[in-house]
Amino acid sequence: MDEIIYIAQLEKRARNRQLWVCGALFALGAFLLLYPLDTPRETAHYFVWGSGIFFLLLGCLFTAYLFRIGPFKSKSVADQLLEDPDSIVWVYHYIVQTMPFGVEVSKMTTVYFYLVDGNFHTLRVKLSRVDELFDQLKYRLPHTTFGYSEEKDFLYKTDPRLLIVH
Repeated sequence: MDEIIYIAQLEKRARNRQLWVCGALFALGAFLLLYPLDTPRETAHYFVWGSGIFFLLLGCLFTAYLFRIGPFKSKSVADQLLEDPDSIVWVYHYIVQTMPFGVEVSKMTTVYFYLVDGNFHTLRVKLSRVDELFDQLKYRLPHTTFGYSEEKDFLYKTDPRLLIVH
């Protein structure tokens, strides 16, 4: 149950981060619309107000995406593991390094969960927790194929049920 709680916490943090972005877009748009300009040029007013309207609309569209078709609407990975673990057929991770000017700043891992119906979920995990998480997932999902290869990618694109371990 430990890995499910950890996954649920990661998903909750990701959703909260997305809500903060929506809130920041709304706040920026409201600030730009209500900002008092002391310039006599009308073009500056139109530019600032237009930017404010743009950021308000962007915040509305991003919020609509989150709640209508995005991550808030679909089933989470933790729910998938609890309710229907047999639908997960392939799990692998990909390490993302941030290296501006050749200096390593951070390393994060994206874990991909591919489902039998052709959909997938992604989850950002710290690199230090990946091995422990995969050990627990291998125990919970004995029918699932782990690791990436071009052959597994081809099999998944052909028919996801080909990756089910019997």
